[in-house]
Amino acid sequence: MEMWHFTARVIAIEQLADENLLILGLADKTDQPAEYLTIQRSFDQDDFEAEASDLDGYCVCLPNGATDYRCIERWELELGHLHIHFNQPAQAVFQLAGVDLSLIIDDQQHQQLQQTLNQLLT
Repeated sequence: MEMWHFTARVIAIEQLADENLLILGLADKTDQPAEYLTIQRSFDQDDFEAEASDLDGYCVCLPNGATDYRCIERWELELGHLHIHFNQPAQAVFQLAGVDLSLIIDDQQHQQLQQTLNQLLT
């Protein structure tokens, strides 16, 4: 299974307080992106009170419409790169081993991305 490679020049982080939703978008360009990845997570109180189901926690969405929940086995953020490795069930859904992004971002965006990934994926 192969990795999907693309360069993310745009990072969007949106927190919808009234819906307890955090969304991260990484894209190749601002207007009509061809390549993008979104990760979103709902922070409903029910998530903490009830035992996690397959639909609790974060979800990952790809441009082809494929979506999976709690599907990242591991991730590494380095200066200029983000590596995301999917778990086995997600590899079947996405037909990919993971995503390898080159990041064209400044230091402040790197720090924001680190904080957001920690919020979304832990």
